[in-house]
Amino acid sequence: MRANKSLKNNKAPGPDGLNAELFKADPELAAEVILPLLTKAWKEKKIPEEWNEGVIIKIPKKGTLGTVTTGENLRKIARIFWPQRTSNEELLEHCQQESIEKILVERRWKWIGHVLRKSQNAITIVAVQWKPEGRRKRGRPKTTWRRTAEAEAATMGQSWGTLRTLAQDREKWGDFVAALVAHGKKGSE
Repeated sequence: MRANKSLKNNKAPGPDGLNAELFKADPELAAEVILPLLTKAWKEKKIPEEWNEGVIIKIPKKGTLGTVTTGENLRKIARIFWPQRTSNEELLEHCQQESIEKILVERRWKWIGHVLRKSQNAITIVAVQWKPEGRRKRGRPKTTWRRTAEAEAATMGQSWGTLRTLAQDREKWGDFVAALVAHGKKGSE
């Protein structure tokens, strides 16, 4: 009973799926369930193999997860180690992968097209077209999601007004997104 009280809450359950809160909720029932298991292990002089297993999950550090972590993972998968100096671009080309930045640009613009096809009073349209008044607080980045999208559209000579009419035709919108991603690819090289 005392051991039950010392269990920590909010911890991940083991392979059996039972967490500490379950044992703390009814300690007597927990003792009835656990006691036969421990008695059996004691009599047979054998600990079940599951009790020796553990699951380790790597938690990545803060930082540029998009570029660093992907590169690290791909290097391990492709078995490219540090003596072989390869840039992230060469690594992505070797693994036939697109960079995360390009994937994000493509997904962002596909979503914008989806939103722009909605009716004018839809909440998503209102959210995308909303411009807050005033300045941002000190220390906040000046680049917002909307400013990023406007800058990318400007590289293709488009504005929000022309984008709305362009988005109504899905085929033209798909061509626009493909051109935008390809233009971004040239700009980053």
